[in-house]
Amino acid sequence: MIDAASDLLAQASLSPSIANLDHCVISCNLAFNFINNKNYSSKIRDYENGNYEGLNATLHNNMDTNIFNEPNIDVIVEKCNTLL
Repeated sequence: MIDAASDLLAQASLSPSIANLDHCVISCNLAFNFINNKNYSSKIRDYENGNYEGLNATLHNNMDTNIFNEPNIDVIVEKCNTLL
């Protein structure tokens, strides 16, 4: 057994062959300690009750073609996100 992998095995066993075959069953328990400290959050959007008329009016009144004439895509995205 490889020394680096020996810490991963908690218990290993070798069982007799099945039905007089020349193969044995090897089994083991793995010793994994996994701790997940990540907290996830997500936003739930209620699209059915959205104010789409207000959104369209805001976009119509504030969105001009000058936003898309920027040479830097990051600036364009930032301006669009601010507007939305």
